Amino acid sequence: MTSFSPRFVRAQVSFKYAGSNYRAGEHLINASGLPGFKWKEFSPMEHLGKRVQVAVQVHTASPWEFHCDALITCERSAGSTDSCLGLTFLLSDADRARLNADVFKEGLLPDYVRKFPRIHFLPEVTVFPSRALVRFFYSGEDVAVSCDVENISPTGFLVYTDDARTEALLADETVRVQLQPRGQWLRQINVNAQVKRVTHTVEPTTGIVRRYFGLAFTTMSAEAKINFTDLLKQIVLQVKK
Repeated sequence: MTSFSPRFVRAQVSFKYAGSNYRAGEHLINASGLPGFKWKEFSPMEHLGKRVQVAVQVHTASPWEFHCDALITCERSAGSTDSCLGLTFLLSDADRARLNADVFKEGLLPDYVRKFPRIHFLPEVTVFPSRALVRFFYSGEDVAVSCDVENISPTGFLVYTDDARTEALLADETVRVQLQPRGQWLRQINVNAQVKRVTHTVEPTTGIVRRYFGLAFTTMSAEAKINFTDLLKQIVLQVKK
C-alpha cells in the first residue's frame, strides 16, 4: 500500500435539476460521488438531499459515460461563509463496479494531499476505533453525541452522526472528543478539537440528514498524546500486514 489517501478519476460532470441543466465542469470523482466544489447557481443547503439527474463522462484510458440519479450535499469549511455543492451518486451495480475498477487501476490523488493522509475506518483492523463521543453545548445544555469514525490521522479525524442536535454544530467551533476503545485497545483518548469542515448529506434509504465533521486537534494532555500515538502506530502496522 503506497498511500492511505482516497483516489479518484477525472470526469466531466453535468446534471439536470428542477427543469434546468447545469454544467459542473471537470472534477475528480469516485464511486462515492463528487466532493464539494464552489457553486453559485443556487444554495446547496436549501436544496440539501434533492435528487438530480447526472451525466458523467469518465476520462480514463478507455473513456466511457454513465447516467444516474444523485443527491445534493452541502459542505461548509472553517473561515468561509460560502457553501460548496457535492453530489452523492446513486450508481447501478454495473457502473459502480466499472468505476471502482478504473479508480483501482488509474486512480489519481487529489490536487491537495494532506501531509498526514487520513486512514479510512477498516473493521478488520481490530484496534481501529469505530465510535467517538463528541461533546458541545446545545440550547444551553452540555450534550454528548455518539458518532461513527470515518477516518483518522495524526492531526485529527472525520466522524459522522444522524443526531439532529448536531445541526447547531458549526465550522470553527470547539468540541471535546472521547475516542472509545475497540478490540484489544483498552484506553479512552480525550482531546479538544476544532470543527474544520461540516458536510451535510441525506441518506437515500431513510431521508435522515447525516452530518460529517472534520475535526482537527487543538489540545490534548501528555498522556492522551502518548496513547494516541501508540494507537495510530498499531493501526498502521495492522493495515500494512
